Amino acid sequence: MEYFDLVEQECPAPTGSAAFDFSSSGALTGRFTFDSRLTTTGQTCTYTAKDASGNVETGLGTWNETAKTLARTTIYSSSNGGAAESFSGTVTVAMDWLSDDAKNAYVTARRHIHFESSRYVTYVSPTSIKINGGGQVIVNSELLEWSSDITWSGTSGVAPLAADGVVYGYLYSNSGTPALEVSTTAPEWDSANRYWRKTSDSTRRCVWAGYVWATTTPTYRIVPFTAVWRGDDAEIFFDTEYVDASNQYKLVGGMTMVLGGAATTATSFTISNIATHASHWWCSAKIVSGAVNTDGILGISDKSWTSSGNVGSFCSRYTVRAYNPGSSSKTFFGRTWIPISTANTAYYAVQTNAGTPTAEIESAGQRIPL
Repeated sequence: MEYFDLVEQECPAPTGSAAFDFSSSGALTGRFTFDSRLTTTGQTCTYTAKDASGNVETGLGTWNETAKTLARTTIYSSSNGGAAESFSGTVTVAMDWLSDDAKNAYVTARRHIHFESSRYVTYVSPTSIKINGGGQVIVNSELLEWSSDITWSGTSGVAPLAADGVVYGYLYSNSGTPALEVSTTAPEWDSANRYWRKTSDSTRRCVWAGYVWATTTPTYRIVPFTAVWRGDDAEIFFDTEYVDASNQYKLVGGMTMVLGGAATTATSFTISNIATHASHWWCSAKIVSGAVNTDGILGISDKSWTSSGNVGSFCSRYTVRAYNPGSSSKTFFGRTWIPISTANTAYYAVQTNAGTPTAEIESAGQRIPL
């Protein structure tokens, strides 16, 4: 379905060849208004207009945003011999085709998302997050605006804080007031609205994703994070939360994806702590030596690769080498963004040059589209 398929609006019959005037008319049931698609003076569309008497006209119209009128710029055909139709009573006008510039403007407006603070979502507590005050977001064709914080709070042991796993933050309209929902339901692409929505629910727009983990009590808690808005996407970095010696998110809460990895050919692993629609993950990689003078190369990629053990030559994304002069030491290579080709999946391999090096790989964050 195209953007203009359901645009249909009534207006008083114009005099002669005057413009259609929509300034005092609203949408028909189940339809959209012209000004929901045409947003700037001078944009054009084709239209079909008819009245109760059967008078019909098709043509090219030009929009006036201030007056909310559609000028009948070029008449293509009419029941008046191709001239401007003399309508009477109420005229129903439907949009047939939308110019490319109007389409682009409409799509941009429909996807509009803006936050006053780049740190747009904030960790409040193990059971609470908030969207910081100041923002504008289009959700299901409705512009939501707010100046105060939008806070969500849950209870440990009660869904969505009742199991280890990824959770998602959805912005929605609560009778016109912006509100935030946190859910374990993953998003899907909404092709009509051009954003990621809660599955089967266009009234919820996905604006955040995080992770819930359980301590030994068990107490379910949101992993502390820093979220940064980047325009069309957001970067969310996880903290290595320490509760006590037995409860560290880095070790037991889902941050470590590969521990003691010894695969010598490209082997897949699941990045379990990131959103299903994440475009990149924030990778932290280490090579662990088993003995003195261990020498190895670790490769990590979004795609598998074929090689005869030569990771350095064949791995396409991220390759690091470590020569460890001490036994049981770790060489840390910092962090890097790695793209995702298949949801929550990456590949690694270790090339052994000397000794028995192994891989330790952590997922320290994610980049999600908005």
